[in-house]
Parts: sequence; structure tokens; C-alpha cells
Amino acid sequence: MFPADELFELRTEIRRLKEREAQLRARMMADPGGPSCAGRDWEGVVVMRETRRLDTASLPAGLLADPAHYRTTGFRAVLLRPAGDAAPSRRVPLAPPGCGF
Repeated sequence: MFPADELFELRTEIRRLKEREAQLRARMMADPGGPSCAGRDWEGVVVMRETRRLDTASLPAGLLADPAHYRTTGFRAVLLRPAGDAAPSRRVPLAPPGCGF
């Protein structure tokens, strides 16, 4: 298999797995401690976590508009696009919203 084709297959599988993870997490969060949290080898425990985020709405109005407070960085990425003769059925969105690619 060509590397680009294998990468496409992997990203497709990762997308499918993330969707399944979201389904399972939703089930477990809907019934914490219930049967959907129990497993043979693992137990799902629903916990409350905290995260600290900057409240940009509380900043002075001009601060976010001032380019002096931003830094642009470059990075390399691999984008996949259908090869010129790829079958139409293989042409899927390259990066659906939220897929992380």
C-alpha cells in the first residue's frame, strides 16, 4: 500500500474510532455508575475535572485587536487529496469539522 493511501485509511479509521468513543462516553455519562460503566477488565468512572482558561471577554477591548500580542508560527502538515484518477466514491471530505486533521 502506498503511504498516502495508508495514511488516508488510518485517518478514516481514527475518525470512526473517535465517533465510537463519543457514543460510549455519552452512554457512560448519562448513567454514571450504571451498567454501561462496568466492564470485564475496566470500569468507567465519571469524574468532574476543572480546567483553567483565559476569559478573553474580561480583557481590555483593544488588547485582542493589537497584533503586538500575537505570534505566528509555522508548522508542517500532511494534507490528503484524491489522486487525479481516484474513483468518485473514494472522494470524501479531507478534514471534516472537529476531526483534528
